[in-house]
Amino acid sequence: MNKLIVYIKRFTVCCGLLFIFLLNSYAQRDTIGDKCSQSMVLYFRFDRAIVDKGYMGNSETLRHLDEVLSDSALTHRIDSIRILSFSSPEGDRSYNERLTRKRSVAVKDYLVWKYPHLDQHRIHLRPQGENWQELRRMIAADEKLPNRDKVLQIMDHTPDVDRCKKLLRQLDGGNSYRYIRDHLLRYLRNAAVCMVWLQPDRPDTLSTSVTEKDRLAKQVEQEQRRQEQLRQQEQEQQEQEQLHRQEQLQEQQKQQQQPQSNAPLLKEKRPFLL
Repeated sequence: MNKLIVYIKRFTVCCGLLFIFLLNSYAQRDTIGDKCSQSMVLYFRFDRAIVDKGYMGNSETLRHLDEVLSDSALTHRIDSIRILSFSSPEGDRSYNERLTRKRSVAVKDYLVWKYPHLDQHRIHLRPQGENWQELRRMIAADEKLPNRDKVLQIMDHTPDVDRCKKLLRQLDGGNSYRYIRDHLLRYLRNAAVCMVWLQPDRPDTLSTSVTEKDRLAKQVEQEQRRQEQLRQQEQEQQEQEQLHRQEQLQEQQKQQQQPQSNAPLLKEKRPFLL
């Protein structure tokens, strides 16, 4: 009986620890997801696949990316970078799928160009197509949308995407669709940059980073010495050229003074007496 009680207590403790572990895991996953969706999203203009720094909040996102990816020692801890690209659910679906692919490629090309130390083989493209899920969430949260309940009903009960688009454009003479187009669709043309991090740096990784920093410091020191030697050589050459010019000037002055010194001697000669 006592052994049974002990087993029950152990089982209860193990269940409690497992619950705490799972709770922390979900909390960490939610935190990473929030970070990715809030500060790591790049937006695209209508029917465009170009990373535009001046559009919407892209400048802030690019600044945040630069803080992380400009440090080569820090990027070594990144296991992979996933680019999830989307398009707004309007127009032809197959065209939007191709456009979504172009947007993910544009973001990858930008990262490889901006940060050449990144391993491009760790950058994975995940084009998602039209983002109906996010559109529904935004519609459900927007109380100003005309005929919101009818819009949600059409989206929930019309599995055919093309027919759903048609019904939304026809609802209330297009009044609801115009609101969606003018206020919501721009936020769906985006690409989310998500990073999967490795464990914190191990001692061997830290020693490697220190060695790399020492190597760079030595290179900087050698370059400074080389520049100093060049400056000294240039200064010595200038001094020699200046000395040579002074010698030439003195020589010219002597040559100019030589005829003047001989002139009085010619005048002092007496005439020949017979």
